[in-house]
Amino acid sequence: MDKNVKANISDQAVKGAVLGGLAYLAGKAGLSAEVVAVLTPVVLTALAWVSTKIGDKTTTAIFQAAQAAIEEHGKKKK
Repeated sequence: MDKNVKANISDQAVKGAVLGGLAYLAGKAGLSAEVVAVLTPVVLTALAWVSTKIGDKTTTAIFQAAQAAIEEHGKKKK
């Protein structure tokens, strides 16, 4: 599988896990399903914005920056 595809799948999985965790915590805190439904796109937008700040600015992938840092670190050790 292409390296970029793996990174994007992992990126989306992390964002999904964060969103699921926040929805779970919101439910435990007693927020109604309607409030969670309204907040879901807001949280997704915030995650995409954070991704553009720390990752690849064109794909909103958080792992692009991490992957590049890992590769650079590996080159320095050799």
